[in-house]
Amino acid sequence: MKIARNILIQEKSLMYKISVIIYLLIIAFPVTAKVYYISSEGNDLTGNGSISMPWKSLSKACSRVITPGDTIYVKAGYYNETKTSRLAVGVSLTGEGNNSIITSTSLKAEWNPIIDMRSSLLVNGNQTISYLKFDGELTAAMALDIRKRNNVRIHHCTFLDLFFTAVYWVGNGGRAGGDPYASAYPPINYVTGSEFHDNTVNNCSVYTYFGSGALYIGGHEGMLIFNNTITQTSRANGRNGYCIKIFGNGGWMRGMKIYNNIITVSGNEWLFAIEGFFCMGSEIYNNTITGAIDINFTWKDTYDYGLWIHNNTLGPVSSSSNGYTGIILEFRVEDNIIERNYFRNCAVGIHHTMRYPYPWVHREKIRYNKFYNSGNGSYHSAIRFGETSYDFDIDSLEIYNNIFHTESDAGAYFGLHIRGFRTASNVKIQNNIFLNFSWSWFDSNRGNYITNLYVQNNILYKNANSNSAILNGTPTNYINTGNIIANPNFYSESNFHPKSNSPVIDAGIYIPGIIYDLEDKQVDNPPNIGCYERIEISH
Repeated sequence: MKIARNILIQEKSLMYKISVIIYLLIIAFPVTAKVYYISSEGNDLTGNGSISMPWKSLSKACSRVITPGDTIYVKAGYYNETKTSRLAVGVSLTGEGNNSIITSTSLKAEWNPIIDMRSSLLVNGNQTISYLKFDGELTAAMALDIRKRNNVRIHHCTFLDLFFTAVYWVGNGGRAGGDPYASAYPPINYVTGSEFHDNTVNNCSVYTYFGSGALYIGGHEGMLIFNNTITQTSRANGRNGYCIKIFGNGGWMRGMKIYNNIITVSGNEWLFAIEGFFCMGSEIYNNTITGAIDINFTWKDTYDYGLWIHNNTLGPVSSSSNGYTGIILEFRVEDNIIERNYFRNCAVGIHHTMRYPYPWVHREKIRYNKFYNSGNGSYHSAIRFGETSYDFDIDSLEIYNNIFHTESDAGAYFGLHIRGFRTASNVKIQNNIFLNFSWSWFDSNRGNYITNLYVQNNILYKNANSNSAILNGTPTNYINTGNIIANPNFYSESNFHPKSNSPVIDAGIYIPGIIYDLEDKQVDNPPNIGCYERIEISH
């Protein structure tokens, strides 16, 4: 009897747990979820939101549809909204792609959106915006203002000609202090579950006294931004804003991933495609970006890296007089990895701008990149530390297995231009190829202030100063061995793979932990010098 009673108790307990789970599922996924419709032929006075009696305006639908799980369907048509629509938590919005056009000739003021998705407290938004076209006609200020909502996804939308920004999207709290660059506070809570993907964004940001962003974000953890085409080239010269700006509520992004996007900017003061502040454990990869990635303050926190930029194509397709930079790193730079990128036609490939209040570069790895046509007629460098204040420090800077190339007639002065630091230690320059630099392949005005400099197994060819570095003093513990002054014997002037008789083959120092080259080909032991393991065979 005791055993039977225990079995009965256990069965009742199990049934109770199952009933609780079913109840929670019903709450999360209401079986009564409904779809309501708006149509350009609808009527806000007599309609009820059904497919046969749709409303006419989005603002009317948003005022009536407030049950989580419900969806507002925007039928093909043109909707000129006269007032901001307040989209309730949990309500999704979808339509018929570019045939469902939402605009406003009334909502012109900055920070006055067509759709308001702001919450006063952190909530689970659990909603999507999809298959719509927001056309601001260079009149409407912005499409979406989203704040303090988790699990919001925006996909397969078109954003065109919004004057200030397409989407402003931030977390809970976080603000800049008196000096927005030096004193900022992280969010009280980061929003999570945010996705922005498969969208087209064109001409949706402006440069006034600062640059806005077409996608203007901050305070997210794990945000995914992928498969988008974001373009900002259509305004008057000097008036284009940025494509992605990470400065909403001061910035602050953790575990962000930006990947598989085409991002293009021109005609703004700094030529920033992406500008960001306070990024931890964030990854930017597999993008084609014309314009700079400019990130201020990076460190790894609880992640494996601060910023991991890899497998991107950076810079304009052909030579340009605009002076594009590939990557700009400012202020505090910690635990960054920059690898397997193709820098093309960049005035500067990677530019470090270190200044108060955290002026240092610690544990940075730059490896298996190709820098093609560095300088691009601007006569500078592939990698630059350009400050002259002598108040920043470098520790553990590793530069290996890159190809640094510049045109011999109008290219860059330097391959590496590392100047202006206070102290530098543990600098490794190994397994690289430097070609055609007109002053020196490596320049520093602070050689006496470098401790542990390793210059090993590099190929140097047609660089000025007899292929020697300019150091202005002798570093402490300077290892300068295994470097080869010889033609790297590339397959062609446009194909930088080595030929079978190249001196780069198996001539590098083995570096533990490196598995793949620029083309994701497995690295041998010893590796080739440069960024390619594959050998081109002439036919």
